[in-house]
Amino acid sequence: MIKYLKILLKTSFIVLILIVSFTLRYKNYDQVPVVGQSVDEYSNSWVGLSLIKTGYPVGITNMKGYENNDYRYVNVDHIYQKLEGTPFNIGKPWFDHPPLMGILTGSYTYFKGAQVFEDVRLFLIRKPMVYLGTFSVLLVFLICFLNFNYFTGLIAAIVYGTTPFIVITSRMAQAENGVIPMFLLSLLFYSLFKKNKHYFYLFLSAVFAGLATLFKIPGVVSILSIIFLIYSDNKKQLKNQPDKVEEIIFFSTIAFSITSLFVIYGFIYDWTTFKNIFNTNANRYYGIGPYSIFHLLTQNKITNSKNMTDAWIITSWIPFFILMFRKKINFGEKLIIVSILSYLAIYIILGSDPFGWYTFPFLPFISIALARILYLGFNNIRYMVSSFILLLIPLGFNISHFIDIPSFQKYSNIWRFSLGFLIILFIFLKLKKLNYPKFVYLFIRLILILIFATTIYLNIKYVSSININTWYGID
Repeated sequence: MIKYLKILLKTSFIVLILIVSFTLRYKNYDQVPVVGQSVDEYSNSWVGLSLIKTGYPVGITNMKGYENNDYRYVNVDHIYQKLEGTPFNIGKPWFDHPPLMGILTGSYTYFKGAQVFEDVRLFLIRKPMVYLGTFSVLLVFLICFLNFNYFTGLIAAIVYGTTPFIVITSRMAQAENGVIPMFLLSLLFYSLFKKNKHYFYLFLSAVFAGLATLFKIPGVVSILSIIFLIYSDNKKQLKNQPDKVEEIIFFSTIAFSITSLFVIYGFIYDWTTFKNIFNTNANRYYGIGPYSIFHLLTQNKITNSKNMTDAWIITSWIPFFILMFRKKINFGEKLIIVSILSYLAIYIILGSDPFGWYTFPFLPFISIALARILYLGFNNIRYMVSSFILLLIPLGFNISHFIDIPSFQKYSNIWRFSLGFLIILFIFLKLKKLNYPKFVYLFIRLILILIFATTIYLNIKYVSSININTWYGID
């Protein structure tokens, strides 16, 4: 009986996190980010709608390679306040990216009554993304649960579900927000395959890895990551048992077969235009520049111009480096490291313009990395100092959303002396390896949990306050 009550309680916590995550994503989802922040959202959906209505892909493009320039005013969501606004350049047949994101959002708008491009409004095309973003929160939990434990999954789901930058960006109908759940599903099924070696799980892993590339070509990261993981898990056997390579062959054959559907799609509609757009994509202006990694670690871009600085994101990169330089890592930690490094390679190779959505696929994995270090900090004195510092960064930043520096002066002594005392206590615990009473460690753990809970509460409060009026003050 007690066992079932524990299961029910643990399940209830996850359901509660998913409800909160969905609510945060749903509130003002069609207002923030504001209309026109990215015309890709419309373009993706127009491709899907045109495929359904006419069997021919049509979308917005800025690519050279289409035979004719077709400029049109499509005043969706009243995006044109004046007639002299710049018209959209329409590409036909549209090959800027694979069509799966368009099929997802376009089919949703069609079944909700959209017949022409003016009907494809943000309140429709972002609705599926709210559900998909919430589903990704569940996948983050399940990956942690399988590879670490329940509580690491709980922390990761809370962080990924409530971090303001993640909440806001997950609403957008960008292809990367389709790549993320496919990538996570492929890793989830590979984790299941690793546990019981049932090839059905490896098959599902390959299917979802392949589907990731049909949302956007950088989705190939899901294929590469799992190939690296298979190789790493079997490298000793590969030397003595070459037949072990069959797992890589099995996985790669299925995954790349699905990826090839995009090539077949291009061949069917217009092979010459498809090749022209592919070459244009391959030779795009490298706008992210040599400082791309610096900006990745220090800036939180949503589009190419709109920033939303979030201390959680910047802080979450630190645990990744902590994990990467640990002497001994388990499979879950290896999964995080391989996934982040694989996408980093894709980001550098395929990234061109400094659009924020190129960085979105990093977000679930740095959230898991942070959750891993926080869990260790809650349970291991060696990581308590790291966890304390990691939590202080977003705590202080989140407080600044609600209390400016002059108003904060009345609380300054509490802030300074309480934190100073805790840091001195941590120094003693680190330097003096003594058998302290259990209540000392319990006290520190409670402090860490309290700081974490307060920061998450401020996350929720801050996201709930963001609307079209407050959006323009965010940077």
